[in-house]
Amino acid sequence: VLAGLHEGKPLERALDAAAGLVPPEYPALVEAGIRSGRLSEIFRQAQERNALIADLKDRFSRLRIYLAAGLVLGAVILGISLWLALQLGRGEGWTRSLVLRNPSIYGFVIGRPHLFFPAMGVLLALGSWALVAGLRWASKRGIGYWIPVLGALFRSRDLALICDVVGMRLRSGAQLPVALEEASGALANRRAKRELAEAKQRAIEGAPLSDTLYRRPWFPRTLAWAASN
Repeated sequence: VLAGLHEGKPLERALDAAAGLVPPEYPALVEAGIRSGRLSEIFRQAQERNALIADLKDRFSRLRIYLAAGLVLGAVILGISLWLALQLGRGEGWTRSLVLRNPSIYGFVIGRPHLFFPAMGVLLALGSWALVAGLRWASKRGIGYWIPVLGALFRSRDLALICDVVGMRLRSGAQLPVALEEASGALANRRAKRELAEAKQRAIEGAPLSDTLYRRPWFPRTLAWAASN
């Protein structure tokens, strides 16, 4: 970026050299800030936005780790309890019926614990990886909003990002359709992108933003009321 400035490029074009490092909406924000004479305010708002995004990502990462750790711990406790019950000859009730129906499997558990526990560790690691990968995949699609507890967090995260980007762009002097388009570019979830595309189209047609938000069930009513003010 500094080399681009020394070459005489404007800041918004110099930022193209850091395309993989800075958010895609930064060049447009910088250009709007320079034109409106509010570049310092734009950078301050961008810093607050980045801090919010970093905090949200940190919270989601920790939540995924807690879920994976809970899965691993529960499976380990269950496996050890079953192995001890079989090893100590207490295989009565449901454990005994399992042994009778699956003698080869539980014979492996009892006879080869040095192989059983490493194999369980590998399976648990794969299961944890699949859980994290599945949550990441779902967070980019509409199905992610239907996951209990996590769905509400995904939706709140995306709504916060939308409000932040749209607010920054409007304060920098951008038109509403442009602000909505750049908010869509900052999102990963396809459902949220479709909602913003519909809102952008209605904004181009001249519909008030509050009316658009109110008519789309995905947006909370409180956001529509706030937009009307």
